[in-house]
Amino acid sequence: MIKKFIICISCLFIFSIFALANENTFTFDLGNYKMSSLIITKMEHQKILFRYEDLVKLQKYLEQENSNSSAINVFFLDTGKDKILFDAGTDADILVERLKEINVNPKDVNYICITHMHFDHIGGLVKNGKKVFPNATVFVSQEELKANPNTILSAFYGNNIKTFKQNETIIDNIKTIPAFGHTKGHSMFFISSKDKSVLVWGDMMHAVVQFDNFNIYMTYDADPDKVIALRKNILEKYSQNNYYIAGAHLVYPGLGTIEKTKTGYKFVPVK
Repeated sequence: MIKKFIICISCLFIFSIFALANENTFTFDLGNYKMSSLIITKMEHQKILFRYEDLVKLQKYLEQENSNSSAINVFFLDTGKDKILFDAGTDADILVERLKEINVNPKDVNYICITHMHFDHIGGLVKNGKKVFPNATVFVSQEELKANPNTILSAFYGNNIKTFKQNETIIDNIKTIPAFGHTKGHSMFFISSKDKSVLVWGDMMHAVVQFDNFNIYMTYDADPDKVIALRKNILEKYSQNNYYIAGAHLVYPGLGTIEKTKTGYKFVPVK
């Protein structure tokens, strides 16, 4: 069952991947915390995976430079008290190497927050039939776990899984926010420290082109109408304040802010 799940999800993600040069990690101060983006890979989604009601307009959007640019990012938060991972990417070896680059041992990670259970978000949890993070409690929404009962997460972390309800504070200053649509239990995490906040939004966006037109969706969005409506609200809300965004598929460093433009929105990476 697990093998079939991995093959199925892997087939969904048909994209061209190429290695990053010297852009493996990025760390910045989030109030009293340290937050790091761990870039598992840089990539481009194949253009056949994008959907929009007007195919001619979609083609024009996709003809723009870097329109399909994307990435697979994992995020790490050090609160001083806890060491927390947000999602786990696709590759345990790369994830462990990125953690090593910021001087973190997998044994020291005590919480993992999963936005949803597609393989590119949980694949890095297991290596050679063993847990990569032996001391971690894994948080996942009850809706997502119910919809995906037979995965590597359940198989290897079963006793360490803790489900949460939406709009619940699961760890100090970390609150869950429902974002159903991409999957049945897709969730976001809102983190606050002092005067800074960041929204870890999982797969709210998959590529640059969706900032130009938030109505463009992907073939693997389970409920496109829900995704589009939610994305519209999120972009409007978070472009009006100083909140940061952390996106699993945003271009390097995967952390930044949103600005409203005359025609849509744009992602402004943290520098």
